Amino acid sequence: MSSGEFTGFSDDCLNFLADLAKNNNKAWFEENKPRYQESVLEPSRAFVRALSRRFPGELRSGLVADPRINKSLFKIYRDTRFSKDKTPFKTHVGLWFWEGDKKRMEWPGFYFHLEPNRFFVAAGMHHFPQTILPVYRKAVVHEKLGAALSELDAEMKKKGLELSGRHYKMTPRGFDKEHVNAKFLLFNGLTLGRESLPGPLVNQAGLVDHCLKIWQEMLPLHNWLLQMLKTV
Repeated sequence: MSSGEFTGFSDDCLNFLADLAKNNNKAWFEENKPRYQESVLEPSRAFVRALSRRFPGELRSGLVADPRINKSLFKIYRDTRFSKDKTPFKTHVGLWFWEGDKKRMEWPGFYFHLEPNRFFVAAGMHHFPQTILPVYRKAVVHEKLGAALSELDAEMKKKGLELSGRHYKMTPRGFDKEHVNAKFLLFNGLTLGRESLPGPLVNQAGLVDHCLKIWQEMLPLHNWLLQMLKTV
């Protein structure tokens, strides 16, 4: 694969991730690091570069597609400090494209996920920061933004998509549990996702087109979140 050219994720990308799941230790990873770089890291960067050229005209011009680790590429090393699972490595490819010059995980964006038996793309905000959660709740019951959220919910359902993010069991204090949008008050994030098994398309350059098409369907959620955040 030449620099900047995305031709798909090879079979060995998925094979490497499957092998890593069976040998999730630092010694095995170090021994197989060249394979990781060739089969996982390089095509991931090429995929990000390909999308960076397409986003302005086909999705959003303000999206950040940066092929560096801890930018659009999530690092493969797991943070195990507060986890019972002490395996050191992630066994999937995770890519994130966020809006504007804000902190990457505190602003809306589009997500790509690939592992041996799971492939999905998503949009939204997985977890609202504590500074944003009160703003989101006010937007849910706001006359215009709340109505737009209800319309968005109905529109996405027609496309076979479901808004996700429910976390709380009880309506937060100070809000009406009978409100038409009450279910959204139980959310601590707001996302859409479309999932499938990895198919032949994963191995092809056409994966870029496929992901863009799905993200275009999800764009109304992204736009709603941006409108919500304008009130911050």
